[in-house]
Amino acid sequence: MLTIKVPDYCYSEFSYIVHVIFHEFLGLKVSLKTHSADFVKVFRTNSESKVLTFDCSFFKTISNSWLDKKSLPNLPLELWDLDKEGFQPKVKLENNLVPILFGKPGLIIDAHTVHCNVDIFGSAFFMLSRYEEAIVTERDMHDRFPAYASLAYKAGFINRPIVNEYVEILWVLLKNNWTDLVRKPRKFRKFISCDVDHPFDIAGFSLRKTILRVGARLFRDKNPSLALKDAMNYFFKKFNSDRSDMFTKNIDWIINVNNVVGNKVTFNFIPLQTDPETEEPNSLTDKKIKNLISHILNAGHEVGFHPGYKTYNNGALFDRSAVLFREAITGNHTDCSGF
Repeated sequence: MLTIKVPDYCYSEFSYIVHVIFHEFLGLKVSLKTHSADFVKVFRTNSESKVLTFDCSFFKTISNSWLDKKSLPNLPLELWDLDKEGFQPKVKLENNLVPILFGKPGLIIDAHTVHCNVDIFGSAFFMLSRYEEAIVTERDMHDRFPAYASLAYKAGFINRPIVNEYVEILWVLLKNNWTDLVRKPRKFRKFISCDVDHPFDIAGFSLRKTILRVGARLFRDKNPSLALKDAMNYFFKKFNSDRSDMFTKNIDWIINVNNVVGNKVTFNFIPLQTDPETEEPNSLTDKKIKNLISHILNAGHEVGFHPGYKTYNNGALFDRSAVLFREAITGNHTDCSGF
C-alpha cells in the first residue's frame, strides 16, 4: 500500500482528487494523511527509502483565494517536453509536449526522492471539477458555459484527454519507484442514449401543421417521399394509428440496428413539461407512451428520464421530474431492471 501525505489545507479537495486518480484511474489502495509541508508526498507505507513528491501550487493558491480569478492558470501555458526529460519507460502520449496548468516543467532527482515540478493533483482537480466555470461568467444563450471560454480551448488542448495524460506521467513515476505495482486494467464500454423529446409527431394531429410540413418537404427539402409520409401520418392519426409516424419508426430503427450488434440503448423521456415553448405536453401516464416504454423494455433496452429545459437550475422541478418518472415506470412495467 502507498501512503500519500497532502498539505493540511483543502483536505476535501485533495481527498476527492486522490480518490479519483488512485482508486478510479489506477485501482491502487492508498492511505491519505496530512502534513505541514507545501507538497504532496507519496511513499510505500512503513518505508520512506523511496519517495515521490509533487508540486501543489494550485491548492496553495485556492486555500487563500477560492474562486478568485488569480487562481486561474496564466496563459500562455508552459509546455513540458517529455522526450527531453528522458522518461524511462517513455510515457505513451500522442504528443509528448504536455501543457502545464500549474507548477512548471521538469523533475528534480536525488538519491531517494524524485520531485515533480508539475502540480498533477491540482491540475486534475481543476479540470475534472470544472473549477473555472464558477469563475468565468461567460454563458451562451441557454446559460451554458461555452467551450470557447474554457482554458482548454484557449490553450489549444481541448481535444486532448489532459487528465489521462497526467495520470500516465504519474504512473510512470510510480512504476519507476515501485516496480511491483499493478494498475487495474481499463475496460472499454459503450453507453448509448437517445433523448425521446418527441415520442410522437404531433404535427400529424393538425391539418395546418401537416400542410406546412408537406410544403416544406416538397419545396425546401425537395423530398416528395417524406412529404407523402407526412400526409399519410395525418391520415392514420385520424384513426388513432401511429403506423406512419416517423418519430416512433425512428425509435424502432434505433432498437433494431443496436440489437444487431448487441448494444443496449437508454431512451430518456421528459416526465414533466417545464417549458411549453420547447417541450411537448406529453405525459408518461398516457397509454401510448406507456406502451412505447413497455415496447422498449421488452426489447431488452433501458429507459431513463431527461429533465426538462428549466430544471437545470431548479432543484424542485428536477426532483418532481424524478418522482413522476419513477411513478410512471414502476406502475408501467413489473420488471423495472431497465430503469
